[in-house]
Amino acid sequence: MATGFLLDGNGLSVKSYRETREALAAKIKRIFGEDLDLSTSSPDGQLIDLFVYAYNEVVEALQGAASGLDLSSADGTYLDNLGHLMGQQRADGEDDDTFRARLLSSDPTGLATYDGMLTYLRNSLGPLVSLVDNPEPETDSSGIPGHNIAVFIPETYSAIANDDIAQAIWNCKPAGIKAYGPESGTAVDAARMTHTVNFFRVTGGDPFYMRLTVTEYREEQMPRDYANQLKTQIANWALTEYTRGKDIIPQRAIQAVYKVPGIDTVNVEVSLDGQSWTTDRIPVMEASYAKLPVENISVEGP
Repeated sequence: MATGFLLDGNGLSVKSYRETREALAAKIKRIFGEDLDLSTSSPDGQLIDLFVYAYNEVVEALQGAASGLDLSSADGTYLDNLGHLMGQQRADGEDDDTFRARLLSSDPTGLATYDGMLTYLRNSLGPLVSLVDNPEPETDSSGIPGHNIAVFIPETYSAIANDDIAQAIWNCKPAGIKAYGPESGTAVDAARMTHTVNFFRVTGGDPFYMRLTVTEYREEQMPRDYANQLKTQIANWALTEYTRGKDIIPQRAIQAVYKVPGIDTVNVEVSLDGQSWTTDRIPVMEASYAKLPVENISVEGP
C-alpha cells in the first residue's frame, strides 16, 4: 500500500492524516536514524506536517476524480463524459438518475463508439471507408450537423449497393444518432421496420491545373527534359497527396520539384479553369478529392 492511499478493484482508499504522518515519519527515521525528533513542535516535524498536508490534498483530489469515473456514483459532467465514452448521449431533459440507469443497462463493449463503428464498417464494406462524428450540438466546420455521424464510401466501392451500406451503418451506429449525407439507402431493424440511412459517396472533383516557374541552379546539371521530369514527379506525388477533403496548397508541391536536379527557385500557381491563377489555398469538399493529371501541369523555365 502506498503511504497515503490504496488503489484496487474496490476503488481508491485514503488513509487518515494521522496514519499518513506516522507512515512517512517511520520511513524518514529509517533513513536518518531513530533518534530524529519528529514531534509536531520540532522543525523537522513541522516540515513533515507540510508534506502530509500537501500529499493528502492531492490524494483527496484523486479520490474525487475516481468517484467521478464510477458509473454508479458519477453525476453531471462526469456522467456525460462516461456516456460519451460508451457511445451514448444524454437526451434533452434527462436527469442524472435516468441517464445513469440507461447507461448501466447498456453494453459498454458494443459497437457504438468511434473505433468500434469504424472497425465494423471497414470489415463490412472495405478498408478505405472513413468516418467523421460530430458529438457537439452545433454544425461543425465540415457542415456535419450536431449529434450526427458521416460515413464516406470511396468511389472504388461503387459496386456496393446503397442498401448494403445503409444496413452496415445501421448495425453499428448509436441509437438516437443520425447519419448525415446526400446518398441514402434502406436498413431493416430487428423488428423488420425500415429506416432511411444517409451517407457520402466520395468522388473526385474536376481536375485542376498547376503551373511551375523554375530557375536553374548552375552548380548542378539540369536535364534537358527537366520539364517532362517535373511533370511526372508532380503527377505521381499528387496521386497520394490529395486524399478525401484535403485542400490544394500550392507550395506543398515543392517537395516533389526538387527530386529533379538543377532546380534553384520555383514558384507554384494553381487554377481551377486554366485561366485564373493563384498561389492561395483552394478548399476541397469533405466528400471529394483533388485530381491533377499530368496533362494539366505546365512548366516555365530556362
